[in-house]
Amino acid sequence: MLLLLNQKKQQRLKWKENNPSFFSFVPLSNIFEKEKISSRTFCFKNMFTGIIETSTPVLERSHDSLTIVRPKVFDDLRKGMSIAINGACLSVAHFDAEKIQFDVLSETFRKTNLGSVQEVNVERAMPANGRFEGHIVLGHVDESTILVEKKQEESGVEYIFELPNAQKKNENAKFQNHIHFLIEKGSITMNGTSLTIGKITDSTFSVFLIPITMEETTFGKMNEGDLVNIEYDYLAKIIIQSQIFHTEKH
Repeated sequence: MLLLLNQKKQQRLKWKENNPSFFSFVPLSNIFEKEKISSRTFCFKNMFTGIIETSTPVLERSHDSLTIVRPKVFDDLRKGMSIAINGACLSVAHFDAEKIQFDVLSETFRKTNLGSVQEVNVERAMPANGRFEGHIVLGHVDESTILVEKKQEESGVEYIFELPNAQKKNENAKFQNHIHFLIEKGSITMNGTSLTIGKITDSTFSVFLIPITMEETTFGKMNEGDLVNIEYDYLAKIIIQSQIFHTEKH
């Protein structure tokens, strides 16, 4: 037995010597520099972070498209590029020096506020060698909700939102009430912005905004009654879905 184990070990060592690249890790930034290509070409399946780059006006919308003013910082556009528009991942269909046009599905208009807003938060997909700052955002809006109230704090502002489907809170709902995705001091994406949940009640939840968020996003111009896009924390959704699967299996 001992002889057999030694033979296996020698085989593994020999294979490792013959395949050194399998065990080596080269920083992606080195690859980008060597190949002289933009790091934004490589995205983690169009992942975003919820750190808004800027906000920009909506120029035009139709039943299947949305056109926005092209932000000056968007200097690396290409057709098919993914951009989060108020948290919804859309692909660039056409662009020029002044504007960007996106194809929009009917389902996207139904699920989001893109059919009514006049200004949107925008974020390009995270570059593979970029700094990760917010939280994992896929750009898949789960639903929308309404801003109920704004409360000025000594430092910052509390935004209180209606809890969607609050009436479904019962044992037979099978986690369809999305309150299960909300955790105090956990993450949530609202209009594409990575925020921290402050308080949760049976019918509302709130977030607290600092001045820079108010200035750099559309939240500073938001009024009570406005519709807001929500993407719940991806990790929370995985955990809840695992619980559902476990419950159904047993």
